[in-house]
Amino acid sequence: MRPIKNLLILFLLLLSGCSATREAGVATKTSYDNLKIEARDEYSKGQVVELRVHNTSKDDTLILYKPRNLKVQKKQENQWKRVRTLYCPCGASCPAPPERVSILPGSAYTYRWDQKEQWCGEMNQQGIPEMHSQFPGLGQYRIAIRYVSPQDQNIRSVYKSFTIK
Repeated sequence: MRPIKNLLILFLLLLSGCSATREAGVATKTSYDNLKIEARDEYSKGQVVELRVHNTSKDDTLILYKPRNLKVQKKQENQWKRVRTLYCPCGASCPAPPERVSILPGSAYTYRWDQKEQWCGEMNQQGIPEMHSQFPGLGQYRIAIRYVSPQDQNIRSVYKSFTIK
């Protein structure tokens, strides 16, 4: 009788362990479910592009990865090509941008891009690299919203496309 009782207790423990695992799996949401992007589909040349990322969760903090280092791409010949953007003017001693930004439940973060492709060039007589800037042209663009997945802590990306006319 004792081996049957031990076997029954072991079976109940295993069953309750499986049940707890199943519940945890159901309660877990993907970060994308808690992320809402608000932006226009079209912008005029010279108009500041703004994307507002909302954390729609009631409980979980959304963590953006390097939001100040914009990842802008332009569609050319059916491929996405990188548009160079700068966080800080050439030669300036700016503090490093935050690697991660937390968005509390119900809060939002706004990405802004001035429609300029920018890069640092040769050093001038004062030893400061020249800053180059140009409008990358009309067409279809996208900005990457990078976030940290709560399930596996990997960096994931969601893209918001728009057109500059």
